[in-house]
Amino acid sequence: MISRLRRKIILVLMTVMCIFLAVILGFSLFSVRRSYISQTRRFMGVHMEKENRMTPYQPPVAIATQSESGEITIESNHISDLTEEKINGYIGQLAETENESGEIGSEHLTYLRHPGKNGTVYVFADTQTERAFALSQVQTILLVSALAVILFLITSFLLAQWLVRPVSSAWNKQRQFIADASHELKTPLTVILSNTAMLTASGVITDVRNAQRLDNIRAESQRMRSLVESLLSLARSDSAPKVAPKTLINLSYQVSSAVLTLEPTVYDSGHQLVSNIKPDLYVYASAQDITQMIEILIDNACKYSLAGSEICLQLDTVSKKEVLLDVSSFGTPLTRQECKAVFERFYRTDTSREAIQGYGLGLSIAAEIAARHGGSISAESDGKSRNTFHIRLPLTQAREPQSETDGSPQ
Repeated sequence: MISRLRRKIILVLMTVMCIFLAVILGFSLFSVRRSYISQTRRFMGVHMEKENRMTPYQPPVAIATQSESGEITIESNHISDLTEEKINGYIGQLAETENESGEIGSEHLTYLRHPGKNGTVYVFADTQTERAFALSQVQTILLVSALAVILFLITSFLLAQWLVRPVSSAWNKQRQFIADASHELKTPLTVILSNTAMLTASGVITDVRNAQRLDNIRAESQRMRSLVESLLSLARSDSAPKVAPKTLINLSYQVSSAVLTLEPTVYDSGHQLVSNIKPDLYVYASAQDITQMIEILIDNACKYSLAGSEICLQLDTVSKKEVLLDVSSFGTPLTRQECKAVFERFYRTDTSREAIQGYGLGLSIAAEIAARHGGSISAESDGKSRNTFHIRLPLTQAREPQSETDGSPQ
């Protein structure tokens, strides 16, 4: 959680900084371009007026006059690659247009046209030097921008570290409290359950109402133990490294075994479990974690599906690198917001489900398990009655020799 928060802060800071940098760079490039264009036009205007004033930027120019009869006279030409033939051709083309200024891209030329005493005066300026200098300016700006992005990234990382430090401290204290409290609660709960079992087995409680109270104590103690175990599981997952040790297992066999184990429980809850499992799909995972994840999803489906409806489990590949496990049930459809929120800790979808036993931790644990194995979990609803949970895990093509510990049949 803390690492995700840190990444989000870095992403936000980098996005804001890069937007400002892009605006500044765009304005700088536009200013450089407009500056050179205006300087070139100003210098061409000076030549057109035949004045000897100096300008900051003086590109090579060529000046020609076209009389009313169409005769072209070249007054001066300081552009080495611009021949008299080319000048006559350009003037012939420009005479058919009404633009007083513009560019001739093929020759890196800028032209300016203005009526004179003896006809129309044309001034051509070579912008190749201008373009080369502008390109060097762009390269310099891009280099500075790259260095600025690196500096922004380092600054964002340090700033994110500083911002999440109080949150990280509070999160660690909360996690440690949950783990310590859960460990402390396990002992009294075990004592309560063992003494309850001993009283029930001894037969000393003969009163029916007292026997019922004893059963209530046992049932609530078991619920409390389930909550404590879930909290411990979450505390361990928060403290566990990102990459948990894994072995190559036959996922198809592991899922089939979990289905066979859970079928009586699903049947007792008034539902039918239907499975479609593609054989011989191998993944690097913990067999115990995979079984726990399947148990959580099927238990969740039993709780929130319509009485007598089917619970469908399907295992198949979606690509050469990914396997997909779907658990579908029929009940009250989840909204888009609920499809994202159901994986949050202690989340319950609505008040109508308060009568259903649970603490809103199961799907959160399933999401942690999927993340530890490099996969993901998501929820989807058709908006009518079908809710589906998708689990995606990396598929392993290579197989190792089967053994008793790899979760595959002998």
